[in-house]
Amino acid sequence: MKKVFLCIISWLGQNWEPITAITALFVGFFSSFLAYYTYLLQEESAFLSRTPLLSFSMDADANSISLTNTGLGSANIYSFHIWHKDNYWSFKSGEGIQKSDTIIQQSLSDAIKSIDNKTYEKLIGKVIKLGPVVGFLEPDGHQLIFEIPKEYLNTDELDLIFRLQTSLHMVACYSDLYGEISGSASNISSEHAASAKCEIPPKIIKRR
Repeated sequence: MKKVFLCIISWLGQNWEPITAITALFVGFFSSFLAYYTYLLQEESAFLSRTPLLSFSMDADANSISLTNTGLGSANIYSFHIWHKDNYWSFKSGEGIQKSDTIIQQSLSDAIKSIDNKTYEKLIGKVIKLGPVVGFLEPDGHQLIFEIPKEYLNTDELDLIFRLQTSLHMVACYSDLYGEISGSASNISSEHAASAKCEIPPKIIKRR
């Protein structure tokens, strides 16, 4: 046993230079792998931290439909699309709040009239709250699309918001502020949502 040990020591002494080189090479390779893996984790963390995730939400108590950002990053909602039966409306950021208000009003009127003409006639001229649908939405933020105050409705008409939720097909196109992570939110699964083609998102913040 002692002879074997002495042989090993002798061999190590004679070959210490290649052994040291191989060890250094292994340590360098492991360090490079660890640095690359750390870089990937940082990139993934940075990606998630600026990723928005939008969805439609309905509030039966407030009688409203909104967009909610449940992601970690700010969202730029740059276009909005609405279908009701064969009618289609859309608008983009930069086209003005007046146009978006007009389109939301038109689509709402069209949908309400098809659901119940008496309710439609009663709501003519009433103030229906509208939100600036396109624009920025921070994480955990809520953006109102429309709200119909309950004081305008009878008890048997309070299900109107549920019926509008399924009658109006809405798609919001959004991205992160760099215009690199994009997506779309739909209030209902439909052929309209599947066929909606979001434009290339604008770059609000440009990389240097």
